[in-house]
Parts: sequence; structure tokens; C-alpha cells
Amino acid sequence: MYKERIQQLVSILKEKNLYGYLVFSSDYHSSEYIVDYFKARAFLSGFTGSAGTLLVTIHGSYLWTDGRYFIQAEQQLKDSGVQLMKMGEVKTPTLIDFLKQDMQENEQLAFDAKVATYQFVKNLKQEIKGISLKLDEDLVSLIWKDRPSLPLQPIVELMENLTGESIASKLEKVRTCMKDIQYHLLSSLDDIAYLFNLRGKDIPYNPVFLSYALISHSKACLFIDEQKVSLEIKQSLEAQGVTLLPYEKIYSVLKTLTGSILLDPNKINYALYVCIDKSVKIFKSENPTTLMKAIKNPVEIENTKRIHLQDGVAFCKFMIAFKKQMKNQTSSELQAQDLLESFRKEQKDYLEPSFSTICAYQENAAMMHYSATLQSNKTIRNEGLLLIDSGGQYLGGTTDITRTLVLGSLSKEAKYHFTLALKSHIALASVCFLRGCRGISLDILARKPLWDVGLDYKCGTGHGVGYMLNVHEGPNSFRYNMNPNFISAELKEGMITTNEPGIYLENQYGIRHENEMLTVFSHQNEYGEFLKFEPITYVPFDIDGIDASLLTSQEKQWLNDYHQMVYEKISPYLNDQEKETFKEYTKELY
Repeated sequence: MYKERIQQLVSILKEKNLYGYLVFSSDYHSSEYIVDYFKARAFLSGFTGSAGTLLVTIHGSYLWTDGRYFIQAEQQLKDSGVQLMKMGEVKTPTLIDFLKQDMQENEQLAFDAKVATYQFVKNLKQEIKGISLKLDEDLVSLIWKDRPSLPLQPIVELMENLTGESIASKLEKVRTCMKDIQYHLLSSLDDIAYLFNLRGKDIPYNPVFLSYALISHSKACLFIDEQKVSLEIKQSLEAQGVTLLPYEKIYSVLKTLTGSILLDPNKINYALYVCIDKSVKIFKSENPTTLMKAIKNPVEIENTKRIHLQDGVAFCKFMIAFKKQMKNQTSSELQAQDLLESFRKEQKDYLEPSFSTICAYQENAAMMHYSATLQSNKTIRNEGLLLIDSGGQYLGGTTDITRTLVLGSLSKEAKYHFTLALKSHIALASVCFLRGCRGISLDILARKPLWDVGLDYKCGTGHGVGYMLNVHEGPNSFRYNMNPNFISAELKEGMITTNEPGIYLENQYGIRHENEMLTVFSHQNEYGEFLKFEPITYVPFDIDGIDASLLTSQEKQWLNDYHQMVYEKISPYLNDQEKETFKEYTKELY
């Protein structure tokens, strides 16, 4: 099926006298997670990971993706005729280096500029001088006859008891950041939802809606399909100084602007950029709202802790029930994730998952972003490891947690790796650091226990988490390497970041221990102000997988303190039988 679709695309390339066609993972807004309409790469190749770029040429087809997806991509591309290009591997050329070598001078590369960022096109033109590009081609639509339509889900407005800040206050802060710049263009959906205190349902698991925003010092325009906006919300927005305009009108409005404009080159698509007249002075910077929404205000923090308690109760009840069930019967990955979902649905503020649950048994967990299907659904037995990475959207916050559960017997090697990954987690969780430090400076703490024995994981150690928004949010993160489009943000009080080191052994198992951590003030002395991390995930690590002899006294103290805190928070919501089991799950290690 996929091979035939790519052959159809190659035929179109030959008809149009084109060298090749690029298919990106994104939408018009540089979103990580996208609606079905934009899943062109998956439609052509079969690869469903959230990151990857497909190049189809008249000579061959290639897909670049990162280490999170190597195993998954190898499996999904098997019968497509597409060659996997493993990003970051020594022998793998980057996409641009490959194009430098493969394209001839007289050949032309095509793609849809609406789904390519300005920064990508700029880099492409800088790196390959004189490259011939055709940027207005949506060739996939010529093949994808039953392509889904764009969604028209209604939006909702959040009150200040949830947001902690009015639209007017947020707009004032944005305008202060603009200084003398006349306009600010926003394209990233989570920034827009945050700024206007709105949430939507256009993208599964991500409470955002397809839209653009254009801010001046006197006006705020929201470009959205008005079918999504009730009369009540429209009147409320207008009363707060927000003008609604049709979604597609952003392109024509941009053409009329004069003066100056602020935009984020990594967030806006190239088609938007070329609409801006050459006489307009363009200031390129990260969107002011990116940092604003990353630093949670007191109301957001209070609500987030409240819903983490609900999420913790749900997961702990699942953990107790599932481990008990597995002592005398089998289960499956899909059954396990359905059971967890049923416990979340019992929580009063629960809305939906915050991403597609990763419930992966044994070797399936070696794929970092595995998703169980009817075809892959593995039987779970009373042995080995089950990795569950899941989260929820709640009325009051967003959660993301991974626990690796021990089922029955465990090999000595698996127990060693389980404990090693936990040591990595504790090393980062327990650090105290000077104000001004960045995630890129602290990532080594989590990797050192693994690097010391020649192990690593092919992803970042952690990412920011949105507030009733995307589960992946910047600019805060933990990673050790830089790339041109990555901004290493200072860790500030109020930021929420995950801590999720892991060990992944192909054809064996995967282990990950993930908490969300809130950056808080620690103390001040003659050397400056120190910050630390407060864990806001309230679920024990499975002590059945821990070899206590490998932990230092400081690591045991951290773990025991954490488990005591978890017991105190969760136990009031458990029945007597659950409480007895939970005492065992959170008992002290010596």
C-alpha cells in the first residue's frame, strides 16, 4: 500500500519535472501533534512517530527521524521501500547534507511552504547556495483522495479561577515585550490558547484550536473559523479587546502591514513569512508568551498540584489492582491501559489523556514511543517489566508520568538496570543549583550513572509541561546537546519540567522513571540564590525492581522521603485493603 502511494508520488514528480518532494511532520503551526488532515508522512510511508521528515525523490525515498523512533521506524517502514536515516548516527548525513550530495544543479525540490518553518527554509537556502525550490506544491492531496477535512471543534473560555490572569494582563505583558515594534505575529497554537485563555479540541490530547493571532499596541486579532466560537465567547472576547477574523485571512492581512513586526522564526511557516512586505522590518525572537506560559503563576501551581493528587490516586489504585491481578492471571497491554484509564475517569476533574498512552511490555518498551494496537497487543504475564507512560488533561492542569512495574520474577541484569535508571532520576531530582542555571547544564547529572557504565538513552532527559495545554512545552528542558533551533532556557521558579531517564535494550525491555518537577526557591547565601526541584508526581517507584545495595545512603534517604510524602498524600483516598498494600509499596529501604 505505502510502496504504491510513493510510486504514485514519484510519477507526479516526473510529470512536473521535479527532483523530489519533502513531507514534514508538522501542520501550518509547527505543532508536534497534528490532526489527521496533516498526517501526510504517515499516509505515504506508514511511519506514525511524532517526528520525522520524508524525502521522496525520483531516485529513492528516505526518512529522517531521531533515536526515540529507530526501532519503531524500522518496523513500520519494512514494506514501504523507504530507507531509514538515523539522525545523530556518525554515518548518517543530515537531510541538507544528503541534498547537497544527491541533487544536481538543474534539479528542483518541492514542498508545501505552509508546513515548513521559516527557519528551515532559511537554513536550506544558506546551506545549499542556489538551490531551486518550488514552495507552493501540496502534491499529497493529488494522491490522498479521501483526505480528512480540517476540524471544527468548539472552543471554551477559561475563567480566572483556572488561569490566574486575565487576557488584558497577558496582552499588556506581550506589548511591553514588543517595545516599539508595531506588530507581533503568533502562529503556535499553545501560545495562542494561553494568551486568550481559550481551549479547544482540534488536536487529540492537546486542548488547542487552529488559529493565528496578530497583536498591535492597540488591537488584538484572533484568526479562527468562527463556527468554533459561540456567541457568548465571541461577545466576551470582544469585550476584552479581541477582534475575531476568518482563519485564512491572516495571509491577506499580513500583506497590508507596514512598519515592523516581531515573530518567532522557528514557529511561523514560510508561507506566512513571504506575505510580509520587504519594507517591513522583521524582528526575530522567541514568542514572549513562550516564557510567560512556562512560568506558572500561583493559581496554576495550586491547581496543578491539586490535579496531580487526583492523577496520583488514579495511578496508585491502578498499580495496586494490576499487580494483585497479575499474581494469578494474564493480561494484555490494551487491557492494562484501559484499566488505568478507568481509574482516571473516576477522578472528578479528569477530561481526557494528555497523549496516547505508552503501555509496553518487555521488548515493546525498548521502543520509547510505542503504542499498542490490536496487531501488536502483547500478552502480559507474571514476569518481567511493564512500562507505562501516560498522563491526563484535567480541569486544572496536565500530567505526565512513567512508571516501570515489576511483574513476578526479574533477572539480575534487569534489576541492575532498573536501579541504575533510578539513580539517574534521583541525581537530577535532588540537585540544588544557582539561579541562572539551564537545563543543558544539569542533564549530565542524570546521564552520569549510565555513561559511567557505557549506557545512554537517545532522547532528552526532560521537557516542560503545559497547563491544561500540550504535554510537551518549551523552553525549559533537560538535554546535553545543542542544535541550531534549540534555545537553552534558564530554569526559573514556577517552571514544571519532567525528569525521565531510561534504559532501552532492543528485543529485551525498556525502563523509564518519570516525575514532573516544579522549580522552587531553596536558599540564599553569599554566593547567590539557589533553586531546587519539588516533585509534584505522587506515585511510588516499584521497590520490587530496586537493588538497595546499589544505592548510596543519600539516594536511599531521598527515595524514602519521597515515598513517605507519597503515602501521606495518597493513603487518605485508599480503602483499608489498598492502604495495607500501599504501605508495602512505600516502605523504607535500608
